[in-house]
Amino acid sequence: FPVTIRSLGKLAAKGPRLEKVGRDIYGKLGDVYDSVKKEAAELPRLGGDESQKLIDQFTDIQTSLLKTPKAAPDKKAAIDFIQDAIENISNKGTTPEELINFYQDINRSVNWNKIHNGKKVLAQLKEPIIKTLKETAPELAEKFELNNKLYQKFAQLSEKIKPGVTDQLLHQGP
Repeated sequence: FPVTIRSLGKLAAKGPRLEKVGRDIYGKLGDVYDSVKKEAAELPRLGGDESQKLIDQFTDIQTSLLKTPKAAPDKKAAIDFIQDAIENISNKGTTPEELINFYQDINRSVNWNKIHNGKKVLAQLKEPIIKTLKETAPELAEKFELNNKLYQKFAQLSEKIKPGVTDQLLHQGP
């Protein structure tokens, strides 16, 4: 037990430095996202077949969410969000850059935690985007997936070392 307190004390003393390193890492990840988006912006629009596959997959996900007499507000927001995407792709097609932006917007669009099986639906919605990117721009898809994984790891780590956490642990006592 005393070793744990001592270790936490060392970690707490490094708090400001860890926070700066965290900000630097976050900035670098943002730079990588920007370079991936720039690369995606140079790619052409998807063909009709690829767009139709996306529409079909999004429609299947939306249909599964619609199996209710009245959707709760968060579920309705998800249904509407997916419907807007389907309509946009149907009307004008899409590009790899737009798919990357959509992938990132999905997390911010709806409170997926408030929907029954929301995390599963979220994953189902992201899957066709990654699959389409892999089929149309494999190198871009690889960079995008790697950056997403790095960002997820960073987010998990930053939650554990955010300011105040070590202080709370030290002051709680046995």
